Amino acid sequence: MASVSYDPYHGLNFEQSVIRCQTYTQGKGDVWLVTEAGDLRHLRPNYRFSCSLAGWPLFVRSTCMKVTGQCSRGYLIVFKKNSSCELWHLGVVHGMFYQRKSIVPQDVAHVYQWNGDLRMFECTDSKTLLGFFNLVSLDLDSIEMFFVNQVGTTVC
Repeated sequence: MASVSYDPYHGLNFEQSVIRCQTYTQGKGDVWLVTEAGDLRHLRPNYRFSCSLAGWPLFVRSTCMKVTGQCSRGYLIVFKKNSSCELWHLGVVHGMFYQRKSIVPQDVAHVYQWNGDLRMFECTDSKTLLGFFNLVSLDLDSIEMFFVNQVGTTVC
């Protein structure tokens, strides 16, 4: 069985401000595949699997986080708007803010959301990479979100 390795020269693995989750794997996990249309397809494998070393990257859920920085800035996430929605989005956390002392408590995530353009995975510089993301604010009570790591593959 071939293993999949990180490719440090393309896309999100190239960008130094994107932080890889310190995690260990236990039990069944979640995997998101990038489709040719630039969407994320969610899979829940029941068995051990291998993937091709050629093609678009995979994103693997980090189930047991060991350490996160303040506000989770720089971590890679996947999220969807509510539990009934099937459309997953890829993003990089700009910051998470918990406002329990305000009159109307609202926990908010500011996220750079990927626009679905597949050219992002071929990007090799920070300035160009930023053009594939839009800054959005999300109410943490209205989204389902997971921290992920990119498993890099060679883009054909």
